[in-house]
Amino acid sequence: MDLTEKLNLVGYVEGEIKQLKSIDEVADFIRQNGKHGDITIMNNGEPFITPIGIYLDKVADIRYRAQLMPILTKKQEQIFTELDSDDEDRRTVEFGDGCQIVIPNGEIDCSRLGYFDELEYDCWNLVKQYFAELGIEVLPDEDGEEAIDFYIAKEIQDRILEELQNAGVKLKFDEDIEETEQAEEGNIQSM
Repeated sequence: MDLTEKLNLVGYVEGEIKQLKSIDEVADFIRQNGKHGDITIMNNGEPFITPIGIYLDKVADIRYRAQLMPILTKKQEQIFTELDSDDEDRRTVEFGDGCQIVIPNGEIDCSRLGYFDELEYDCWNLVKQYFAELGIEVLPDEDGEEAIDFYIAKEIQDRILEELQNAGVKLKFDEDIEETEQAEEGNIQSM
C-alpha cells in the first residue's frame, strides 16, 4: 500500500506548491526539482522530506523512506543515463570505493573569487553533525558568534576536491590562470 494515501504531502520549490498524491509523484517531484534548487515536502505543515538536490537527506517516517527509495533510485539512474546518452562532453568514471560519477570532459572554471566559500560552511556543518552525534558542544567565539574552524572545513573541502581530481575532474583555479598568464608573457617576451 502506498503510504502517501494516508498523508497530506505538499511539495515546495521556489514559490511553487504542488500536492503530491503518490510515491511516484513524490519521486518525480524530487527528480525534476531537486536538480534546480532546494525543495521541501511537508505533511500537514510539518517538514516530512528534505532532500539535498535529488538525494534524500531527512525523511520523517522510516517506512515511507523504505517505500520511496527504490522508486527514487530508478528515477535518479534515469538522470545519469540521460546525461551519458545526451552529452558527449561528459563521461562516467569511478569515484572512491565502488561509486561512479558523471564528469565533464573539459575544465571546470573555479577561478572566481569565493567559488567554494559557501561550501566551506557546508563542510563545517558536517563537522557539527559529528559533534552533535558525539555529544560535543561548540562554544561561541569571543564576539558571541557561532565559532567556525575554517581550517578544518577547508581541509575537508580540499580532500573532496583532491579525490575529484584523482577521478579525472579538471578543476581550474586562480593559480592555473596565473601560470597560464606567466607562460603567455614568457612566450611574448621570447619572440
